[in-house]
Amino acid sequence: MSGNRLGPKVRVDYVSDSGKTYNLRVDSDLVISNSGLVLGSTGGPPPKRWRPRGVFAQFPDPDTNRINRKFLICGTTAAALYASDTPATITIDGVVFTTTGRKGEKQSF
Repeated sequence: MSGNRLGPKVRVDYVSDSGKTYNLRVDSDLVISNSGLVLGSTGGPPPKRWRPRGVFAQFPDPDTNRINRKFLICGTTAAALYASDTPATITIDGVVFTTTGRKGEKQSF
C-alpha cells in the first residue's frame, strides 16, 4: 500500500527536553525535512519508559476508505514541523499526508 511501506532504518540524533542527545533508529522514510532529526550516532541510547516528541499525520485513502496515520519524531522542540501551529503537508513514500497535531516528550520513572 502506498505511503505505508517500511524502508531501511537509519540512525539519527534526537535532543531531549533536558538537553541530552539520544541516538534513535528510525525508518528512513520518516526522517522528514524540518523535523529537527540529524543523521548521525553521537548520542547514547534513550532511557527506558521514554517516548519521543513528534507530530501526527494522516492520509485518507480513497481506495480503501481508511485513514492512514503516522507519528513523525521531531528531533528538537525548535523544529519547524513541531513548532508549527498550522497543518503542514508532508510527502511520505509518494503519498501526501497532513499533520493533525503534536505530542510532547514523555519520561516515566
